[in-house]
Amino acid sequence: MDFVRYKKHQEIFKETARVLKRGGKLLVIDWKPTGGAFGPPIQNRVKKDSLRMIATEEGFRVREEFEAGQYHFGIIFEKE
Repeated sequence: MDFVRYKKHQEIFKETARVLKRGGKLLVIDWKPTGGAFGPPIQNRVKKDSLRMIATEEGFRVREEFEAGQYHFGIIFEKE
């Protein structure tokens, strides 16, 4: 993920951590990093590993991961 997109995602997680209480949950649904007939270009899709890394840096832990349909994945994070 390029630096600009990384910083934007980091800002989002940082602000979410600021407004959530300890134990608060954040649900992320995003595009799978595989091809599809529609959606953002592959190079603009965020990988789950990148989201996990950013979330951990901002004080979240993964509670659950799931398939959110054919083209999307979901992750539930919890603020520690």
